[in-house]
Amino acid sequence: MIEILSTGKISGQAVIINSLKDLKEKKISGKIIIAKEITLEYLTELYDVKAIIVENGSLLSHISIFIREIGIPYIKQENALQIYKENQEIEI
Repeated sequence: MIEILSTGKISGQAVIINSLKDLKEKKISGKIIIAKEITLEYLTELYDVKAIIVENGSLLSHISIFIREIGIPYIKQENALQIYKENQEIEI
């Protein structure tokens, strides 16, 4: 099941994020982030990403509202970490 948390259409390269350390060490600028969830500590690192796909999220969460405000497409998709692979070209 897919739930749109912030609208938009974009294509780009996937980057799998499993921790804040991954977020800081991997090159994420201009990429589509795939993660189990986005926490508040991730937010300052996300301004340059193209889009975000998470397995856990809510339309009314503080994170979803913030991401909508900065205009990044944001999708909740079950099993996203199993569906997408690192460096895969995807379109959402």
